[in-house]
Amino acid sequence: MCSRGVFQLQNVKLQFCDWGGSSKGVRDLLSSNKLDEFLEKNPSIRFSAYIRTGAHPCFHTEYINGWRCSIPLLNKCPDEVLEDLIQARNRIGHRSWPHSGTKVISTNPSIQGIWRPNIWGTTQIFEEQKLRKIPEMPINIRMMSPKKKADKEKAWQETINIDLKKKVT
Repeated sequence: MCSRGVFQLQNVKLQFCDWGGSSKGVRDLLSSNKLDEFLEKNPSIRFSAYIRTGAHPCFHTEYINGWRCSIPLLNKCPDEVLEDLIQARNRIGHRSWPHSGTKVISTNPSIQGIWRPNIWGTTQIFEEQKLRKIPEMPINIRMMSPKKKADKEKAWQETINIDLKKKVT
């Protein structure tokens, strides 16, 4: 990461094995011109490579403020190795700052009100009511004259209402 326009990465030491399989991506990167282009664009970085037979590959980085970091490159392809080098360049040079953890305490009450766990209220839980079958009107009422039919229907509705009141109470 830049601090006042200066990248904080100062030194990069690349350690790899000349015959091991875990260093294949690093060896491929060194034989290509991608690393040369990266170093030409970043002249402030001092880069050195060391062969260490039988060891896994890694970057040992050093930043301006003295912070050091090792980045393992085990079984990575050349593009992933270059990406790790770019990430190392973009770091600030120290670990993340921990949050102070202090809470904001104020004597002024919030305009929105005090938060509480049940702030939005509870949802109403509706009980599932069983549907009851409405009894059909007797056949003899259907065949009557309109006046008698109205009287019988009224009596029939009253009996239904009485039954409902008994079930409710």
